[in-house]
Amino acid sequence: MNDFVTLIITVLILGFQYFLSLRNSVYWGGIIPAITVLVMAYLVITGKSDLLRSLLITGVGLLFMAAEWRRGREELQKKKNKELNKMRTQDL
Repeated sequence: MNDFVTLIITVLILGFQYFLSLRNSVYWGGIIPAITVLVMAYLVITGKSDLLRSLLITGVGLLFMAAEWRRGREELQKKKNKELNKMRTQDL
């Protein structure tokens, strides 16, 4: 696969991960990491990828996805606090 296409796919996946982490339920942010682990396990089991390379790619990928998840959860919390402050201001 072309390096540019790989980069675009990676950016799209991380963007979708961030989008899912903005949902009210915490569990939405776990969908893409779970799919990543399952795909990499499948590739190792079928012999299409070696174990060390798959572990490295999965580990680094999960770190980036966890960072996007955390950033999305913080943004959601800021939005909720902003809305709550707006409601409190209107009550006064």
